[in-house]
Amino acid sequence: MSIWPVVTAVAVPYVWVLRVGDQVAGDAIASGMVVGFLLAATFCAFGLLMSTFAASNRTSLAVTFFIFLALAIPTQLPCAATAGWLGELIMRVNPMTAGSHFIKQVTVADHAWGQEADWLIAPLVGAVVLPLAVLLLAGRLRLQGGFAK
Repeated sequence: MSIWPVVTAVAVPYVWVLRVGDQVAGDAIASGMVVGFLLAATFCAFGLLMSTFAASNRTSLAVTFFIFLALAIPTQLPCAATAGWLGELIMRVNPMTAGSHFIKQVTVADHAWGQEADWLIAPLVGAVVLPLAVLLLAGRLRLQGGFAK
């Protein structure tokens, strides 16, 4: 599906060396794996959906890449830019910012997983709804792009 499990395996020794405590290292690795799985499933399904509707692979790749960048940009915004109800709404609806916020709260702020579980709604919805949409439209996916007749 993607290389995120390999990236996680490579990151484990670094997280272990830089850990503050054993609980923090475990939470960092586990929360990263959960959020990574949800985001990988979401974006793989999203790429397949774009391939279903695009007339060419180039179009599918370009649209998917630019939407990925648009979703990744808010993760780099300073805290002041995400303040207020609109900033929090954008953070909660965007699966990347919601996942990033969840990991930060669990590892840095030392919150319980249950306390921050509502931040996983957007990644979870993306990981469930988009693959289901791909399964429903799988008959229309062609290697040449576009719709099957």
